[in-house]
Amino acid sequence: MPEENESIPRRIQKIDLKAQVEEELIRYIKQMKLGISTKLPREEELSKMLGVSRITLRSVLDDLSSKGMIFRKHGKGTFVNREYFEVKASFNPVMHFSDMITNSGYTPKIELLDYKIIKASEDTAKQLGIKKQDKVLQCDKIFYADKQICAVTRDFISLSYLGETPVENLEKNIDSIFYFMYKVTGKKLVLDKVELNAVYSKEVKLLNEILERQKIPPRAFLCLKGVNYDEDERPAVETWEYVDTTILKYTQFRKRILHYENIT
Repeated sequence: MPEENESIPRRIQKIDLKAQVEEELIRYIKQMKLGISTKLPREEELSKMLGVSRITLRSVLDDLSSKGMIFRKHGKGTFVNREYFEVKASFNPVMHFSDMITNSGYTPKIELLDYKIIKASEDTAKQLGIKKQDKVLQCDKIFYADKQICAVTRDFISLSYLGETPVENLEKNIDSIFYFMYKVTGKKLVLDKVELNAVYSKEVKLLNEILERQKIPPRAFLCLKGVNYDEDERPAVETWEYVDTTILKYTQFRKRILHYENIT
């Protein structure tokens, strides 16, 4: 039986058509020799390769364009944004910290600082859609890049979301709170909503204690506070993430919308 040809996109067969087309196109792009050519096949050719309509393909290409993955040049074709695929860490799509650390050229290490059951604050209850004083699991971690602290996280999960699972199982899954939750609930976390701010370590008790204990001078961190949602759009985890951007450097491509048609 001949080996599957990896140099062309595979035909799409699954139900979630657009998601599958996007996944297959990204797989195809990552296998392209972008140092030689960044141009994608014509839409008609791509749609035949994938076994989908040009309308579906064009919709997916529009999505990839809005994410900065490709450029669509009128009369010339569709081109891959080579620099997008060289990004080590981005805000969207977001990677797990361990993957970001590895992509940035470091060796990752994770330390589970503490986990405990507490009563939800008013803000946490609002974020997770539970009642104030309901019980939540609070989990604190440090992420290291070559023994340097590059991120500190604090997560809150409603016990009602976890069900009857013993929270001690978290110790066996310290790499990722998200993988732990998937094993427990069978639910995947697929989307988050975050607010970005800059903070000084002395202003955050958790950060200040960690840095003082390790005799590290105070410094600025990027603070990402938000909520992660599962496949049913249910809020599952409130996250506080503090990132040292001198180590983990985020890059984001943004599509600029300007009204050139109004210029006279």
